[in-house]
Amino acid sequence: MCAAHLQIVSPSDIQGTLLNLKTLLRDDSVLQQYDFDDSFLTRFLYSTRFHVASALQKIQEYHFVLIHNPKWFGFSDTVRINHEDINNKAFINGCDKVGRRILLIKLGKLNVRQTSAEQQAFLFNILLEKANFDVLTLQHGFCMIIDVSGFPWKLAQWLTLNNLKMGTKLIENYPIKEVIVHIVNKSYLLQCSINIVWPLLSDHTKELIKFHFTDWESLHEYIDPKILPKEYGGTGPELDFEKTENDVLKNIDYLTKTIRENMCLRNV
Repeated sequence: MCAAHLQIVSPSDIQGTLLNLKTLLRDDSVLQQYDFDDSFLTRFLYSTRFHVASALQKIQEYHFVLIHNPKWFGFSDTVRINHEDINNKAFINGCDKVGRRILLIKLGKLNVRQTSAEQQAFLFNILLEKANFDVLTLQHGFCMIIDVSGFPWKLAQWLTLNNLKMGTKLIENYPIKEVIVHIVNKSYLLQCSINIVWPLLSDHTKELIKFHFTDWESLHEYIDPKILPKEYGGTGPELDFEKTENDVLKNIDYLTKTIRENMCLRNV
């Protein structure tokens, strides 16, 4: 369980800003073609602290990524999530000190030969869609720990200019308050990749990426060691990759359907 103070927003305030956002969407020559799920729009409002114009801008950027990369959002029967795609990811039982759910990713466990950049981008959407069912994610955002030890050299081949630009745009405009990323352990290949990616990131996004390497005390400033496994300086239980895998695969069809229906073209 996660204990955190919730941002108090009254139902009337939510409804009022939601109506204002819908008015702007109806006036947008591109976005007026879509039907939007109210809960999906509300996520954009939370992510911008209920600033309607900023929410509209994020929706426009999100739509741009969707149109140019439909496979990232499940709009293709050729992109399927299976065991090899997800077996390096595990939700930690607990939250960080702000109240964000935590996903740990071990890059060294990723079988790059059995997956693709499109599948991993789609899985990113699936995992965040799942996390967004939790009100704490709406209120506080999401936390990822990325263990870069054993960084596969073939993974660097995914860092094409299009993938970098679109991936950055998706992360910065995803309907979530913020995604905090903690980098742990070391990798020469990662350092080379960071040198490529870093100039593409906004200053705000750069502030959300924390480099700890093997300094566990600095990691523990953000996450209580009681919920972290021993390999990250904690006293918590071992990571349960199988539980996360089974839970996601069991709900994959529902989560995919939800992503597709968050915004869908009207039948005109």
